[in-house]
Amino acid sequence: MDEKAVIVLLGRGIGWNENSAKWEPTGLFEKMDLRGDRPRHTGVITDADPEDAGVRYGGGEINAEAAAVLFLQKKDEVAAIYLAAGYPPYLKDMEARITEGEVLKAKIIEEMGKRGKVIDEEGLVYTYPSNLHTMDDLQQSMKEAVRAEE
Repeated sequence: MDEKAVIVLLGRGIGWNENSAKWEPTGLFEKMDLRGDRPRHTGVITDADPEDAGVRYGGGEINAEAAAVLFLQKKDEVAAIYLAAGYPPYLKDMEARITEGEVLKAKIIEEMGKRGKVIDEEGLVYTYPSNLHTMDDLQQSMKEAVRAEE
């Protein structure tokens, strides 16, 4: 059996964009909610100045674009893309009816389309809507990677 890699993409956040009236991955700079014991996603897309307190670098959009490019460059070596991005507390608090994985999956498919590639989204890009946080995401991804080798 030929060994193949899998791409695992953690969520990194999504948000509602008032301008486009749709859910989108967070941008390159994301304004975080600083209340509580650690920074949290807000679930809202806003302009973020990288110099402001609470702004973090490396949102979901850049991760999705990178996954699409990596997959296209290495498609013969990659078995699947796992979107370990479920339904974390900030989405539950907003009563959102969408998961990070659904939004990131759409972005990956869009990015591949821009590059002239259409992928079979059933059976190649997997989402895990029951995951709640990064630890769930990592554990699920490891289980799936092991299962892919069997």
